[in-house]
This record gives sequence, C-alpha cells and structure tokens, in this order.
Amino acid sequence: AFAIDADIYDPAGSTLDAKGGLQVESPSLGTPGDFYAGFQLVYAHDPVVLLTAQGRDSYISDQFGIRLGGGYTIGRTVRLDLDVPIYPVVAIPGEGFEGAAFGDIRIGGLLPVLRLDDGPVGVGFKPYVVLPTGSTEAMVSAGGFAAGVMAAAEGKLGDQLMASANLGTHLAPASRLGAYDFGSTFDLGLGLAYLVNDE
Repeated sequence: AFAIDADIYDPAGSTLDAKGGLQVESPSLGTPGDFYAGFQLVYAHDPVVLLTAQGRDSYISDQFGIRLGGGYTIGRTVRLDLDVPIYPVVAIPGEGFEGAAFGDIRIGGLLPVLRLDDGPVGVGFKPYVVLPTGSTEAMVSAGGFAAGVMAAAEGKLGDQLMASANLGTHLAPASRLGAYDFGSTFDLGLGLAYLVNDE
C-alpha cells in the first residue's frame, strides 16, 4: 500500500452552508451563530489509472465515499468547518484490497477580509489542517499531517449569478506510485453559482 489520498474531491465548506459551489470555496459567511451540517455522496470509477508500456492499468477501480460535513459561524468573524470522509467501498485490484475505509479528517476556518455585503467583491482566506486518520491501505490517506491555505474571491454577475475563484497551496507528505508523484500541490479553482432562493 502507498500513503496516497487518491480521492481528489475536496468539498467546500461553503457548499453545505448554502454558499458557493461544490469545490470552490466562497468567502461569504453564513448566518452568525448558525450551525450547518450535511453529507455528499461521491463515486469515482477508475480514479487512479496508470499508463504503462503494456497499456492502461486501472489501479483503483472503484471508490465510493460519504463526505460528512458540518460547521459553525462565530459572529461575523469566522466559520469553522469539519469534513469527515467515510468510504463504504474501495476496490484496488493491484493491491488485492476491497472493502470499507475511513479517510483523513479536515478541519478548517473561513476568515472574510472584504465582505460581499459591503461591496461588489468578497475576499477571504481559508486555512486548514488534515489529520492522518485515514487508511493508507485503501489509499485514502496521505499518511501524515497535512495543511494548507487558500485565498477565496467572489463577485456578483447579476442578482442571482455569482463567480468564485480560489488560489492556494496544499502541503502534504511526498509519495510515489510508479512514475507519478503525489504530495504537495498548488491549486486554482474557478466556479459559478446560481442563487435559486435567497430565503
């Protein structure tokens, strides 16, 4: 087994807090003093494929995850986020692994700098830490502590359409699978969100 977190889906805390998109974080806070909680179901077929001289090798054939999320907004200052991944099904034919697994827990906080309520653009920062609670055998853990920080910006494109952008870095232990390196990354995300109901 390799200490690699092969799940590339990182849900934004703002999604379950009714802000922003699925993976692109919004810098807007929810209602002060409010909790949020929810879950997302995520399935990936062939999430890790190795290209070799012999052809295409499906290293991880199936990965089904339940992403439990929750958080709390403290005044107009910060929102605390928690992401707990659980995998009822992970299949790795090359390693002979098939079963359930627990993933790495992520704890973060969203700190707004410019509020969208006060102008045309909102800006915030989201630092986070990742705890090595997951299974390295199931390839859903980096095998050590990880951390990162991202800048989030958002602007209005009308009464109901919002555009968001994230830029940040993720620091994680280095690992290698075949000719491929895993570990720290520099990330950019762009997204659009449409407000269906503002109540």
